[in-house]
Amino acid sequence: MLDVSDVDVKDLLGMGRVVIEQKALNAMLKEHCSDLVPAVGAMMQQESVMAQDYLNDVQAELLEEAIVEDLVEEDLAQSIDGLKVSS
Repeated sequence: MLDVSDVDVKDLLGMGRVVIEQKALNAMLKEHCSDLVPAVGAMMQQESVMAQDYLNDVQAELLEEAIVEDLVEEDLAQSIDGLKVSS
C-alpha cells in the first residue's frame, strides 16, 4: 500500500480516471498544493460545494419522506381507533 508521501499527484491525475477516498485526496492536495495549477484547487472546492449541496438535498428528501410516513402511520392509527369506537 502506498503512503500519501509516495504519490506524485500530477502523475496520478495525468493517468486519467482515479478512484480515491476524499480524505486521501484532501491530504494529497494539501501536501502538493504548491505544485498544482490554482484552477485545480478552485475546481475541487466547487465539487466539494456541489457534493455538500447534493447531500443536503438527499437529507431533506429523507426527512420529508420520514415526516410523510409518520403522518400516514398517525392517520392509520386514528382510523383504526375510529373503527374500534364505532364497533
